[in-house]
Amino acid sequence: MSDISQFLRWFLTQGESSQVFCSSFENYHDFCQYLTTHFSRTNFDVHATLKSADKVDDAAAFFQALFVACWLYKPMEKGTYFLRMTPTESQALKKAFEKLPTRKK
Repeated sequence: MSDISQFLRWFLTQGESSQVFCSSFENYHDFCQYLTTHFSRTNFDVHATLKSADKVDDAAAFFQALFVACWLYKPMEKGTYFLRMTPTESQALKKAFEKLPTRKK
């Protein structure tokens, strides 16, 4: 368990989480439910998730959930993560990326 997950578990029991997190993340169960909802399993396997990335309906929600999972595992100040991927995982992730809505107007 990472330091941030230990801190979060403690912090969420103190009753002050609503001052920091939205109502969807006010207790430990909410974080677990979020990850379970987005990854459909309780034992998160990043490689299985990346291999099936091209099948997601909501690419933005998928990438946000992947970021939350990475942040919980290893918090970073700027929030940039590098993942080693197989060619199959890379192709699936590229297809998911192409599903993201454009920001250009």
